[in-house]
Amino acid sequence: MGDHGFREFTDGFEKNAPYYFMNFNAVLLPQKDYSQFYEGISGVNQFRALLNSLFRQKLPYIKDTSILLVE
Repeated sequence: MGDHGFREFTDGFEKNAPYYFMNFNAVLLPQKDYSQFYEGISGVNQFRALLNSLFRQKLPYIKDTSILLVE
């Protein structure tokens, strides 16, 4: 899983563009039960889903958000 979205803008960028936060992500679970994962899951919730499904944890999900920090 990456932690940066697409960054190769040639003509500037829109700070709220949806692709700016799209990260490469791949998950392969031994039991093939992906019910804990959903469309648009954030990195922080992905780890919660992974721990919940593989290690029978009951971690609550938090709001999926992204923040753009600009210098």
